[in-house]
Amino acid sequence: MMLERSFYERDTLTVAQDLLNCILVHKSPESTTEGRVVETEAYLGPEDKAAHSYGGRRTPVWTRSLKGADLPTSTSCMAITTALTW
Repeated sequence: MMLERSFYERDTLTVAQDLLNCILVHKSPESTTEGRVVETEAYLGPEDKAAHSYGGRRTPVWTRSLKGADLPTSTSCMAITTALTW
């Protein structure tokens, strides 16, 4: 099932909870890749002290990646991490 925009246009905490255990699929001409969402974070905007945007701050990475972007306030971002075993 593809998640429609309306899925994300809900309360931030609800969206974060509902994303858990979803499977993300990326299809390309070469292959199909899938991954399960095992962790989410929900930041509530500039008033949330844990958010990158707290107090109107903008980190250099966000400034570069979102420069000129016309994004709604409820924007989902995905970070891909790779676990390394030493």
